[in-house]
Amino acid sequence: MSYGDQLKAARLESGLSLSNVAERTRVRERLIED
Repeated sequence: MSYGDQLKAARLESGLSLSNVAERTRVRERLIED
C-alpha cells in the first residue's frame, strides 16, 4: 500500500465515523423531542 492509499483509507474511515456520530446525534435529538 502506498502512502497516498493509506491517507485515503484513513480519511475514509474518519469520514465514516464522523457520519456515524452525526447519525447517532440526530437519533438522540429525535428521542429527546418525543
